[in-house]
Amino acid sequence: MHELRRQTTPWQLIILAVGIASPLVQLVVTRELLGAFAGNEYVVGVSLGLWLLFTGLGSTIARSQHSPNHPSSARIAFAVAGLGVLAPTSLLVLRGVRLTLMVRGAQAGPTEALLAATASMLPYCMLSGFLLCRASSVLAAKRGPAEGLGHGYMLDAAGSVLGGVLFSFVLVHFLTHGAIVVGTGLLLLGTAVTCQLLDGQRHRASLVVVATIFVYFIAAAAERRTLNALALGQPVQLNANTPYGHLLATKVGEQYNFFLNGVPYFSTGQHDTAEERVHLAMLQRPNAERVLLLGAPIPEIIAELLKYPRLQVDCVHPDDRLIRQIEKVASHVLNDPRVHLISADPRFYVRACGPKYDLILLFSPLPDTLQFHRLYTVEFFREVRAALRQGGVLAFPFGDFTGYLSPAQARSIATCYRTLSAVFGNVLILPAAQSYFLASDGLLSSDYATLYREAQIKTAYVGPSYFETMITADRLATLQAAVQVPVPLNRDFQPKLLSFTLRRWLDEHGYKVGALEVVIALLILAYAASLRGPAVAIFASGYSAAGLEYVLLFLLQVLAGALYYQVGVVVTAFMVGLVVGAWMGAKARVSSTSLVWNQLLTAGIALALVALLPPMPTITRSIVNPIAPLLSVTIVVLGLATLVGYAFPVAARAERFHSGTTPARLYTADFIGAAAGAILLSTMLVPTFGVGIAILCCAAVNIWGAIEMWRARFAASGIHEGATRGALEAAKESQAE
Repeated sequence: MHELRRQTTPWQLIILAVGIASPLVQLVVTRELLGAFAGNEYVVGVSLGLWLLFTGLGSTIARSQHSPNHPSSARIAFAVAGLGVLAPTSLLVLRGVRLTLMVRGAQAGPTEALLAATASMLPYCMLSGFLLCRASSVLAAKRGPAEGLGHGYMLDAAGSVLGGVLFSFVLVHFLTHGAIVVGTGLLLLGTAVTCQLLDGQRHRASLVVVATIFVYFIAAAAERRTLNALALGQPVQLNANTPYGHLLATKVGEQYNFFLNGVPYFSTGQHDTAEERVHLAMLQRPNAERVLLLGAPIPEIIAELLKYPRLQVDCVHPDDRLIRQIEKVASHVLNDPRVHLISADPRFYVRACGPKYDLILLFSPLPDTLQFHRLYTVEFFREVRAALRQGGVLAFPFGDFTGYLSPAQARSIATCYRTLSAVFGNVLILPAAQSYFLASDGLLSSDYATLYREAQIKTAYVGPSYFETMITADRLATLQAAVQVPVPLNRDFQPKLLSFTLRRWLDEHGYKVGALEVVIALLILAYAASLRGPAVAIFASGYSAAGLEYVLLFLLQVLAGALYYQVGVVVTAFMVGLVVGAWMGAKARVSSTSLVWNQLLTAGIALALVALLPPMPTITRSIVNPIAPLLSVTIVVLGLATLVGYAFPVAARAERFHSGTTPARLYTADFIGAAAGAILLSTMLVPTFGVGIAILCCAAVNIWGAIEMWRARFAASGIHEGATRGALEAAKESQAE
């Protein structure tokens, strides 16, 4: 027993270390991809799918090299050291792609997203999949197939839980992405040293120590250089990861520039923009007493609002780190007693505040991502109306306006106009430097020359000459023609504005949805058709787990709007469920129908989610705490992952009744199934057919898995009964002799 423990300890350490490192590197790369592509949630599904696909390919390579003579743990330790080098390299490669292949100031397309994700993930994922599979195979050889494989799976899942918890609740709040991946590399290099020492290879261990020191200093220096390059050489004032994205602040002269997820968020010193945004709304209600500003507390905007002497300003922004940074550079404005800075999610605050505002100013980025799209839906506009006093006004800019609108711009403006009109009695759209919406149940006037004269407000930019130049009959006619386009309403769970944006993004880069996804789908079908026995159930579980996880992240972003942070919590919850399920599966008695029921229960979760979609808008209105949707999604993810984790050790013990099923084959089926679910749902099913159809496809895959396992159980029963009958006959013959 002691000798077995000595032989297996290094392999267990390798599996545990790889398990801890995987979520750390995966979450860093995913968040960096979100930053590289302006927070576009499309890349989350692509990132998750490619990560699983490449890890599955590594497992397949390990299976092809399977031999009875396993390498020593000391030799494999060098591969672990290589993985430690690849951890920080993944981040550096991704930033290198951004700096060399992506045009500054232009939005990168889906091809760039695929290239960036592949270049940063492929080496690390394939090597980690290879190591995980080889180490599990060694444990299976030394401790028995069922026990060894189940133990390896639990170690990997437990390591992933630990890594996810560290990332979500500790590291992300105190360290930069560069520091996290460098620390992860040191962990893997330390594991390699430990394995060398346990195998008595002190000379080799010393070489790894030297390599560790070298990698640390090189990676740390390279991370600082790439960050400065991404900041365009401007002095960095703030580099922080917040729950809402990567926040970067630079300073040029007296101007501060803020970037959110790599995209310019706002800059100080833009007085003309501030005047336009504030006074086009305030001139409608110059005697307003309370204004709610939903957006960053930009000093110039606050200063313009304070020109109205009776006004009290409540500014709501979810990112407390951003608020504190702006306070440092504009305390003379923000410390005015009439200004109240509130760190809260805009939707939850509006839903709970009650009817007490004369104006609500929405100064948010365009609805190009789910994070901001949730502020332009009919459900949110209804909540805004409830927060306004009688005759109150909602105002917001909606993209640049030069006097001409492309068909895509006209469709987006028409959708926003129709969505507002479904809630408010009067909607006015102005042709300013940006298309500017005003909505109210009271009167709205387009005679700004009169409004300006009566208000007697001193301005430098917005005045009589501005109104004569900008608000002209021909410019008004262009916008009025645009809003006549027949379009549907924009809803929380039918994000038409986001669909238009995604469609425009793909069209601008010549990417046609359909051909590539069809090829991928056919390859996945061919692979699935080749599976037999428990591998079918593992493939189906992996597909639904990854696919439903993506859908749940989609719903969570709509409900709470902090996916950048919450993705770590959800992934961690998924890993916890895997550990719980694997432990239950290892203890459970393997019956002929256990995997059948496992598949049917997973399909039941999917069908339950579909049933919840129609009443979801009503449910959403009752949510007043952002913890509620996160908790709800976490519970569903836990249950789903528990079923997936349960299936793996059960399948490992059932495999002895099915020829051709090996530990590597099960790992590969799991990874390929999960990759298929993530990629197909994020790139084809959800954008093309909607959330409901995508979830039904997950249920269908699990039902197929249940049917295949039901059919396979008869063959397994026959083999098992034949073996039992043979053993009984042999025992009788022995007694007779």
